Amino acid sequence: MKKNLVWLCAVVMLGCAAPSRSAEGRGQMAVEWWGSQKKCRHRTMTCEHDGKGPTVLRYDLSQIKPGTRIYQASLRMSTDKPKLTVNSRAYMEPGYYDPLRIHGEFSPTRPVLIYPLHNGADGVPAPDAKPLELEPPRFRSFDVTKVVQEWVAGKRPNLGFLVKDFVYWVHWQSTLEIRYEGKPAGVLPAQPTNIRAVHRKGQTFITWTEIDKLITKDPVTWKEFETTFIKAFPKMTHTWWKLKSIPRRAVWYRIYRHTKPITAANLAEAEWVDETYSLSGYDGRIHEHTCRGENWTGLRPSVIVPRYVIKNPPDGKLKPGGTHKNLPEWTGEQLPLHTGLYVHHPRVPGKSYYAVTVLENGVENTVTLSDANSLAKPVDEKPGDGEPILYRVLEQRVGHGRNATPAETQYYVYWAGPAYHNLPRHAFHVIVSFPSANAGPGIRVRSGVGDMYWSELVGGTHPYEWRKAGAGRILNIVRSIPRRECGVNVNCYTLRPPKPKKYEPYWDNIQKLLKPWAAKLKPRVIGTSAK
Repeated sequence: MKKNLVWLCAVVMLGCAAPSRSAEGRGQMAVEWWGSQKKCRHRTMTCEHDGKGPTVLRYDLSQIKPGTRIYQASLRMSTDKPKLTVNSRAYMEPGYYDPLRIHGEFSPTRPVLIYPLHNGADGVPAPDAKPLELEPPRFRSFDVTKVVQEWVAGKRPNLGFLVKDFVYWVHWQSTLEIRYEGKPAGVLPAQPTNIRAVHRKGQTFITWTEIDKLITKDPVTWKEFETTFIKAFPKMTHTWWKLKSIPRRAVWYRIYRHTKPITAANLAEAEWVDETYSLSGYDGRIHEHTCRGENWTGLRPSVIVPRYVIKNPPDGKLKPGGTHKNLPEWTGEQLPLHTGLYVHHPRVPGKSYYAVTVLENGVENTVTLSDANSLAKPVDEKPGDGEPILYRVLEQRVGHGRNATPAETQYYVYWAGPAYHNLPRHAFHVIVSFPSANAGPGIRVRSGVGDMYWSELVGGTHPYEWRKAGAGRILNIVRSIPRRECGVNVNCYTLRPPKPKKYEPYWDNIQKLLKPWAAKLKPRVIGTSAK
């Protein structure tokens, strides 16, 4: 039982910590994990749990010299990814292939309560009066900077943390990440290469070449993609205690931003924007349903999983370069193979430098920064909402035989900013459909796609939707989250307590933003190949 409890408390994945605090006069920085399994640099965590009451997590920090300056410390909590949750009218929610996710499409059913321990009046460890506070922007980790600073300075005994309440006990894990002044020792991971940053209408697109080249085939089908991903990010099972190590990929890409070129000497002063995972350049939500009669049976394994497109095509007509089920289609220039992607919404204007580092096996490479993974020239940024990017156009038909008239479906991805989603780096699929070449400015707004027989994200707008559009066009903002409340509830995909629920008008905001944009669009391929 004791052995099982150790596995239960093992470290698996990251949340996101708060942006960098005041960083004047900082020296070189080391970033390392403390936990209980192989993916941690320091496997010195112990977990005390009797199967009934609260759990105590303790971390031996003897590897840090007393008095060392602590920049930041985060207690990261996570849970295992559940089985894929889709049905005939809902697409795979966007976090399924995101190891940063916390759990399924649900928020915690109870508040998460974790306390630092201190010496009580009778010498018995007692919890602090207030529980730990969550860190933005993802609210999946806890700020323990002050506590760790006091531990290392000798001002407070290192008695660990009391986990009084955490939902999904069987599947949660924890890790302590500490950013401190110093140079990481031992073997460091390789760094990404070919960093690029392009700013467009309030959004900065940062790309790089990944070190873990997981996909070797191009193009790749859904079946091949899922098989490759599962090998890199195996799902936990009910037999998790039989595993020799918890099988979760340990490579993370971390994005930094600064007003100066980022080097090892000033990395600690840079803003830590966020972190992302391997295969972030793939759009894993492109599916096509399979059915038997009127029963939905799954996802078609032969559908190609595309990489994101971040370049806008030229104005005017676009010539189809291929076909989809005998329908002419144009496709945009996808990201190169093995390319990672992060889309950032800067809050202030100015020239910014970006860098991307790698954290692997519990240590971040904060030493090797060059033009390969740190911009030599800045990118000029301005705050803004951004605009959807066209990645595909499919020519269709309305009617049959001699009465058939050309129709068109345009496919976009929109990277939502803070006013349109509660978490960063969230991509919405947007579909604009034209029943005819001279479709009027009228717009019919839909909130999702998916029907019993196929996916509009692959096969185009369903025939019966054309009739509902009238003389106008259809704007379909794909809500790919099974639970509708996750589109407006700021607590979704976080460790924030379920009550009181906090709502923001994300859905209203995104409609107000995209309706005027869609009204100005014109068909792009109708007339270039239709007879």
